[in-house]
Amino acid sequence: MDYDLKLINGNILTDYGFINSVGIKNGSFKLKTKENWSSKKTVDLEGKYVIPGFIDSHTHMLTLGLQQSRLNFENINDINTVIDMVYKRSLNNDEKIIIGYNWDESLWKNHEYITKKDIDIVEKPVILYRIDLHMATLNSSALKLLNIDSKNGIINEELMRKIEYITEPNEEQIINALKKSIDIARSFGVTAFRDIVDLRTYNAYKNIESDVEVYKAIYNNFYFDGFGNNINDWGIKLFMDGSIGAGTAAHVNNKNLKMDENSLINIAYNYWNKNLPLAVHAIGEIAIDTTLKAFSKSPLKIRNSIEHFELMNNDTVNNVNDNTVISSQPNYLQWNNDNGLYENNLGKEWLSKNNSFRYILDSGKHLAFGSDCMPFNPFYGINFAINSKYDNQRINIFEAIKAYTYGSAYLLKKENYMGKIEDNYKADFIILDDNFFKNLNDISMYKPVETFINGISVFKR
Repeated sequence: MDYDLKLINGNILTDYGFINSVGIKNGSFKLKTKENWSSKKTVDLEGKYVIPGFIDSHTHMLTLGLQQSRLNFENINDINTVIDMVYKRSLNNDEKIIIGYNWDESLWKNHEYITKKDIDIVEKPVILYRIDLHMATLNSSALKLLNIDSKNGIINEELMRKIEYITEPNEEQIINALKKSIDIARSFGVTAFRDIVDLRTYNAYKNIESDVEVYKAIYNNFYFDGFGNNINDWGIKLFMDGSIGAGTAAHVNNKNLKMDENSLINIAYNYWNKNLPLAVHAIGEIAIDTTLKAFSKSPLKIRNSIEHFELMNNDTVNNVNDNTVISSQPNYLQWNNDNGLYENNLGKEWLSKNNSFRYILDSGKHLAFGSDCMPFNPFYGINFAINSKYDNQRINIFEAIKAYTYGSAYLLKKENYMGKIEDNYKADFIILDDNFFKNLNDISMYKPVETFINGISVFKR
């Protein structure tokens, strides 16, 4: 019998340390080398590293894809540049509405939100989403079109639904955006992800053949009878609060809490009885603590997740039970610098208390990493997690890789199938440069040398 592929002369990461070779047969790893087996193809790694393919636990792939064709303000550190980009885009006569994503006031000199006054230089309707998608700024034309009353053009949370019908892409645009996002996933070594979807996005995936494995969590208001019958249907997405940047996180008091414990429990049992887990968005410590109280009632067979889990009191982790996975975004630490978003919005004392990955792991809790597409790049997030100056946040590179691979596989209940390089596991892996682990001071913009899914190369740098 032959291997389909054999990797030799490398540093291949397993639970037992690095090994130098591995075989692949029928899309699965074979660690127990059969010396009498030949291989149809052999790759000499020449000392390069191999790690499992990343599994992103929290994505918004439609938005990621749309950003490639609409305005994208990612990493723009000057509000005037944003305004200029909007104006230049408005000169395109074919575009009736200007839509942009990812403005982030924390990068700008005065840390002030963009307002309608800034973008009323354009007569066409303009809608600009803040990076967290919990806030948007509209110009006067867009406010009039949507019949929204806002003195400064800023809207958040529930009002955001009013703009959906004019920003919503058609079916062809949705499919094209998702295909673009899947291509991006391969380029960053992401071989599976859990996407947060509405009904139209869910249905669009039916028209896409993807080697990247896609699991779907559907928003509560888009649930339909029969969801859960597909093997890649994961569960239900709910919100307990908003975001720190939009000022709508349930922090310090209950003002921004979207529902109380009993209301969450009532909704939860409706889905738990259908064997569907919950992914609950909870950022502020009030939202997190309330969610954990509800999750304490969950049947043991259900594996729920808390999304983001940014702020927590000292005893919060003790209330995380075995059927709760913390799904966090290490890239959020991009806002944890001096005079950054966390300090300006929460106070200096929270700089070391947010996103406490070290404390979570030391407490023996299940941690899965995802990107939230802010930005979509596992290396960007891992870089912050391993290089944080705060002991409560900083973890090592192997712990970070595990959270972004096996940790996410555990969340998906696929821990016996994917997420590590092990005998008979799915052969999803990425090849890294031979000096990768020797220089970890800044890997934020790193891309893998090559990405494999089911033992087949799908991206090569």
